[in-house]
Amino acid sequence: MRYGIFGDVHGNLEGLEAVLEALAGERIGQYLCTGDIVGYGADPNACCERVREIGAITLFGNHDQACLGMVDLNWFNHVARAAAQWTARRLDPRHREWLATLPPTRRIHDFMTVHSSLPDPWRWIYVTTPAVAAETLQACSDQVVFIGHTHLAEAYRQEDDAVQKVSLRGGGTFTIAAGCRYVVNAGSCGQPRDGNPAAAYAVYDTDLCQVVVKRVSYDVQQAADKILQAGLPEFLARRLLVGR
Repeated sequence: MRYGIFGDVHGNLEGLEAVLEALAGERIGQYLCTGDIVGYGADPNACCERVREIGAITLFGNHDQACLGMVDLNWFNHVARAAAQWTARRLDPRHREWLATLPPTRRIHDFMTVHSSLPDPWRWIYVTTPAVAAETLQACSDQVVFIGHTHLAEAYRQEDDAVQKVSLRGGGTFTIAAGCRYVVNAGSCGQPRDGNPAAAYAVYDTDLCQVVVKRVSYDVQQAADKILQAGLPEFLARRLLVGR
């Protein structure tokens, strides 16, 4: 099976469409969205619609939770809080109901997926160090765990007790090796934060035991302009242009 994996869409329709167009030529058997479809960007309803149209297995993210009013927004910084409040006022009831049904984790085939980390996905911990990646691997028996949440395209490879971090900022290919375990983040298609503004996604071929992370350019300026036109914080538009 070939899985098309993307996440952290954050209401960025231009980034999402670029990734889906790229994946259309990848012989994908199943799509997987690692969560945070809404929040930050100007097209929350259109992004929900597209993810639902392609039948993606979809996880629940912390910004999805925030935009449904299921968490105290005082935990968010002022920019994220303003975006969540803006999104909450505009979400179509159909999409609100759908988002509320999504799980934060899902086991698929022979791998695990979680928006944030394990063992407690509701704590929304960021996997940004080998130590935190090791905690996620320790909490499950699967060889591979796909995550989102950090907006960073990278992987963590555990062999014996050592965990090594590998940046996939410019994309990359690696084989799932016997005796090793992996935490893989495909990066963000809607708000990259690794210094590369191109939208990110991954293809996981379970027959070849191979993961390929790719970046695809899109009309970042259009996505940024729509954020400004919607009256969302200017910072959210500026950060798209630099991928930070």
